[in-house]
Amino acid sequence: MKERKIDVAFWPAEEVEGLALFQKLQQKWEQSDFDDEYLALLAEYKEKYPESEHVDIFAGYFALHYGEVKEALKYAEAAWQKRKYNLIVWKLLIECYDKLNMIVKKIKFQGYCRSVYDIEMKVPFCTEEIAQNLTMVHNIGNYAPLLLRKYELENKQLVEKKACLGGEYVPSSADKEGYKYWVGVFVNQETINNKGNLLAREKYIPEFVMGYGADFVFDIVKSKNSKNFNFNPKGKKYIYGYVENVPYEISNNKGINIEFLKEFENFSGVEFQFKKYNSVKALKKAFEASMTYMDAAKDLSDAGLMIGSSSNMLYRTVEGAYERFSDGTADFNSIITHSANLAGIRLEDFGEKLKESIEKILGLPA
Repeated sequence: MKERKIDVAFWPAEEVEGLALFQKLQQKWEQSDFDDEYLALLAEYKEKYPESEHVDIFAGYFALHYGEVKEALKYAEAAWQKRKYNLIVWKLLIECYDKLNMIVKKIKFQGYCRSVYDIEMKVPFCTEEIAQNLTMVHNIGNYAPLLLRKYELENKQLVEKKACLGGEYVPSSADKEGYKYWVGVFVNQETINNKGNLLAREKYIPEFVMGYGADFVFDIVKSKNSKNFNFNPKGKKYIYGYVENVPYEISNNKGINIEFLKEFENFSGVEFQFKKYNSVKALKKAFEASMTYMDAAKDLSDAGLMIGSSSNMLYRTVEGAYERFSDGTADFNSIITHSANLAGIRLEDFGEKLKESIEKILGLPA
């Protein structure tokens, strides 16, 4: 049987029988006449349009009429998956959630009805979760992270305001794995968190939300807080490459950013090695080379050449040899031999793979 998908609002002219069947079901539904004839009509409709959300809606109201609320909710949620924007589906969900005392979810769909159809709603109590749900249902996704209506709890009262998200997660945006959308601001060659401080000052100003906030370039990424994350920066060493950029980076000891990082060293226990480059091109080349080191180290690790600290040792050895090779003070074969010795790799077993990976690191033609 050929499957047919239909929409009541634009019923195909050739589906006269289907329309008549739908209208019979609709009439009995409006009269709450849920009898055997209703079931027979529903079975016939399902055979004709098996994928239609109308099947779930009619079945949901039938189950609800006879007190099978959980079964009704199953049909209602199935209908919602097929047709997100439908007042009848929303009302069915609201009624099911109300009978099951699932107040937070009920308020969410009441919010949809209020936002779209201006249907009055009452909130018996409010929590942070309810405020976040109301924020999400009263805004337009295309405007993110600018919110025409943001709901917050202030002194146990629900307050509505215009606002912009920044330095925080988008409410109720978690996926199945727990990742949520986090709102940041894109920066380029600026003082650390300069844009963040500016956004914190402007985010609740209505003119910012309605007007000039669109000039910000936001950076929205998916992330999550990990309960098992354990990071101790003490003793870690990092290379900070820079090109002279007064007043932010002047020398290894002078500049706003340099001073900030030195203060960070003092309280965190990390160590920064400052490396000055003569041009942005040279800095970019060094960065790309660093990324290549990591790619090649992964290649070697995946091939089973390195275990544990051997990979780090080989990485550091080749990284240190890069400039000597470029200057002509170290030849290619000596780098391979020295790297293999440090990493405990037998050249007769892995020589070709090692050679390919180090060629990649040094940027040599394959």
